[in-house]
Amino acid sequence: MMEVKPRVAKIVFFSGGKGGGGVSTIVASFSVALSELVNRHVLVVDFGYGPNATTTKLFGQDPGTVGVYDFVFGRASPRPIKVEGYRVFLLTNGYKDPNEVVDALARAYASNPYRFTEELTNRLASFLTRLALSLGVNHIIVDLPSTTIGPHTFAVLAMADVINIVALHSNTHIDEVASAYKLAIDVNPGAVVNVVVNKVYPTGDPESQFKQFTHGEGRVFPIEYSVYVSYIVDVKRDIPIAWEFPGNWRRDIMRFTQSVKRQVDRVLSAVRPSA
Repeated sequence: MMEVKPRVAKIVFFSGGKGGGGVSTIVASFSVALSELVNRHVLVVDFGYGPNATTTKLFGQDPGTVGVYDFVFGRASPRPIKVEGYRVFLLTNGYKDPNEVVDALARAYASNPYRFTEELTNRLASFLTRLALSLGVNHIIVDLPSTTIGPHTFAVLAMADVINIVALHSNTHIDEVASAYKLAIDVNPGAVVNVVVNKVYPTGDPESQFKQFTHGEGRVFPIEYSVYVSYIVDVKRDIPIAWEFPGNWRRDIMRFTQSVKRQVDRVLSAVRPSA
């Protein structure tokens, strides 16, 4: 017997290298834009460490609130925050000390890396799916930290339906994207992999540079550089999609969001055997 099962699409953003590429800015704006397109709430999960929890800060929340790392280490069962003004539920990072997070991950991973990663993947996927369904949410959007690759990275990538590698438009970032792409495909060969090229100048051609690092139905998505967006994020600490800007930044974000929505719609409409 076949029946349509409730599905939750897991959309992951990461850079796989150094920070500063605008991952959190794109995650926050994409989340708001996607919630508008689907006309319902989405669940955003911030895996940043301490000061790297930029998505949490952009949504005006305290990174120290009980969050996803408290679940990972069995310290507490976190509940998402309903963000005022947006159709967004936010699961903060929690476990506030970033050094403590890195140390705890390393210790847990050291004894049996494969088993720990597999268990963490299953635990996270089950927890986040149950949480999303309890909230009436069909889309989970995850912001992975860019500074440390560890078991949490493997676990989140392994459960993803769509993986978005974010990079700056520069030849110096090609190797970084190549490394992130290899990691994504090694961990999850069934995922759609996109490359989101941030801060593209009008004369740039990111398609020719990064097309080789897409997978499945994945595409290259250029996001035009905007000094206004940089100001909103760096100075006002706000969600840039909520503002009107001159130029093409908002247009690019909306095109990217619409395309990813089509990708995940196919995941959500998949038919699976009943249990």
